[in-house]
Formats: sequence, C-alpha cells, structure tokens
Amino acid sequence: MAFGVLLVAGAACRFQPNHPSWIEAQGQAQGARVGAWSGGALTIGTDRRLWRYPGEWSRPWLPEGPQQELRALAGSQTAIYGVLADGQVARYQGGAWAPYAGSIGWGASEVSASEDDVLLVIVSGHVRRVDGLELRDTVCPAIGAAAIASVGPERAFVLDGEGALFDGAPGRCDRVDAPVRLVRIAANGRRLVAVGADGTVWRRRDGAWAALPPIEKYRPARAPFEPRARDVAVSVNSTWLMDDEGAIFVLSDES
Repeated sequence: MAFGVLLVAGAACRFQPNHPSWIEAQGQAQGARVGAWSGGALTIGTDRRLWRYPGEWSRPWLPEGPQQELRALAGSQTAIYGVLADGQVARYQGGAWAPYAGSIGWGASEVSASEDDVLLVIVSGHVRRVDGLELRDTVCPAIGAAAIASVGPERAFVLDGEGALFDGAPGRCDRVDAPVRLVRIAANGRRLVAVGADGTVWRRRDGAWAALPPIEKYRPARAPFEPRARDVAVSVNSTWLMDDEGAIFVLSDES
C-alpha cells in the first residue's frame, strides 16, 4: 500500500525472548510521528493522513479522515489531537479535524494530552494549557520548552531545548537528572519513557531510570539490525516507539 503504510504478505516467525523487547506493528508503517490512545497506536503517514493501528486482519493500518498536514499528534483515553501545519490545534472528530476556535493565532508547535484529557501545547517556547477556547499559564513557565508530556490536571514533564528534563507541578519545576540528553518524552502517572539524542530508549519508574533494549529489526534478505529510536508514545497499557525509518514498535512487557 502506498501513502506511508506498507503491507507485507508474509513474515518469518520469531520466538519472543523472555526479557522486554520491541515487537514491530504489522504492516510496516512509515510515519513521521507516533501517538497512542485507548484504541492503540497512531501515526502521521507520509501521505499527510492520520493512520490508526490495529485495524483489520488484512489491513492492520487504517487511514482516518482527509489529508491534513500535521506537525504533531497526541491522544488521550477519549480523543485524538493534532497541531496543523499553520499552528492551529485541532481535535479529530466525526472523520475530520476540527480546529479550536481562535487557535489560528496560537502558532503551536507541540501538543500532549493526559489520560484524563488535560491538553497542553507549546506556544512560543512555553507550555500552555488549553482551557476551552483559551490558553492558560501552567507548569514550568520559565522553561524554554521543546517537548511536553501531560500527566494530569496539575502535572507535566517538560523537555527544554538543551535536552534537560523537568517535572512540573503548581509552585515547582524540578530538574530531573537523566542518563543522556533527551529529545522526546511520553508519560503517564506510572512511568515516563524517553528517547535520547543518541537514539537510546529509557524508562523511569518510581524515580529510577532503566535502559530499555534496542530495537532489533528484521527485513527479508538482510541480517537483523538495530535502528535508532526517534519518537515515543504511551497509553495506559502500552508503550509505542518509532525508529529513524518511520517503523512502529510496541514494548512487550508494558503495564
């Protein structure tokens, strides 16, 4: 299939190891970003459309809505959000993207939604909370934000332009030491998963970091190889990863 998702007629069987591993989603997606919500994984395809996984047996990735150039993508338990090419923030509903009234002037660059649908955006390098049709100040106002992970009504993780991580809540914005410089983050109330500038993947639980295994990728007529991670997303029960070729994987042991 064209438009950024390739279907494979067959694949070699592989035994899964006992330790955590990355399992590639069927259909060999080729996306630009990865998102997660209650229904599984999301991606922005090379055709500028939203795709969701899992779909049907013969069509593991299903397209959603019309073509729409998206800068960023996020999902909660109940909704899907995106940043359009012009910086508007939109909600996907009824088979189409519905921009928030007034967001044409926001110029948003990133979006993140918590499991309970607290929506945060980055506007002019600062984290803002979407409150109806307005933007409100929220955590870590002094940080020049490059990435965000909304955790709930009063908490978010913020990544600055230098790859430093901050844990923000009302009245505080605490620096969190990380094992490497970070470029992407995703989180909920139980874990934070991050991609390092070197392509490694890390998970933080109960204040402790642990390295997650590298991706082991298989292609016909080629020895297994280890691509670099590029993007990450989490839902309640799953962690999704995108590699530097746009392929999408799910972590085998997440809860």
